[in-house]
Amino acid sequence: MNSRNFIAFLCIAAAVSAATVAAIRPANAQSYYNVQFNSTGADYYEFGNDPQYTGANEFGAGGDSWNYLNVDFGQSLTGLVSGSGGSPSTVDFSLTEDGAYSGDVNSYAATATPTSISTLLSQYALVSGSDVGSFSLTNLPTDTEYDLVLYSGNGAFNNSNSVFSVDGGTALTSTTAAAGADTNGDTSFVAGGNYVEFSGLTSASGGISGTYAGATGREGDWNGLSLELIPTTAPAPEASTVGLLGVLLALGTAATMWNSRKRASQSAK
Repeated sequence: MNSRNFIAFLCIAAAVSAATVAAIRPANAQSYYNVQFNSTGADYYEFGNDPQYTGANEFGAGGDSWNYLNVDFGQSLTGLVSGSGGSPSTVDFSLTEDGAYSGDVNSYAATATPTSISTLLSQYALVSGSDVGSFSLTNLPTDTEYDLVLYSGNGAFNNSNSVFSVDGGTALTSTTAAAGADTNGDTSFVAGGNYVEFSGLTSASGGISGTYAGATGREGDWNGLSLELIPTTAPAPEASTVGLLGVLLALGTAATMWNSRKRASQSAK
């Protein structure tokens, strides 16, 4: 192999190795958790038909997996499954409420297919009058920022607002959702209309807590949530990545030594 071919070989090998390193390096990827509240009518009157939402969340991820919490019989879920499916995680969710309802299912019937946003907005946990409900997400990774979306759509009968407060460990923020407009039959996510978002939350303890209530002493309705996790630190390289970096270093050293010997040989002639 002549010098040009050998150098070309080393360059190609280095490029392939670098590409392989890039391909297998663990991505600083985002993950999602979705929860829809369901009701079977044990608390309040309903029309029946209890659809479970299977569509995209507000972050735009399509075909997501959803966790379903029947708020008639319990107020907590353990081991939430991520939006991409798979095994249960360590993340837990709980809330307090005065009751649950799915009375809007009949009103939404024309558009309430499993992937329709109307299905997500058709059932909810509620607090009445001046009552305030609370909620928490626990066992989250701490080297992470969180974006939290809370879904709150009004039915035809309850033309009121829902107010959410979230404490991300740095500040308490209060936001009003569904500002008086009827969201019956919604087909798209509308900020401040059928959801609110709290971005850039952090927590040294790996937990998010908050409250929800009705504005001006009226009923507060809450349909579910989506949580996006954004790692703030890069993951450690895998052993295979470290090994490939060693190969790259060895190739570079070999190329340097070969060129040095080649030049020395040519100088001696």
